[in-house]
Amino acid sequence: GKEIKDQISHDFNEVKDDLSKAAKSGKDKFKEDLKDFASKASYKTEETITFLEKQLAKLKEKNKTLQQPS
Repeated sequence: GKEIKDQISHDFNEVKDDLSKAAKSGKDKFKEDLKDFASKASYKTEETITFLEKQLAKLKEKNKTLQQPS
């Protein structure tokens, strides 16, 4: 649980920092940076989904060992 929370928090903070930097860099540059931000946010979302899928797969395997045949 903590590992998942830490990973998501780290990714969110990284994207949030990028957005803050973009906002400070001026309106024209902001438009350009916003495109980069959207791309990076999409990438981070995909990365987080993949991470969660791996964690779910581990839990599924662990759960199989706990189930008794009927």
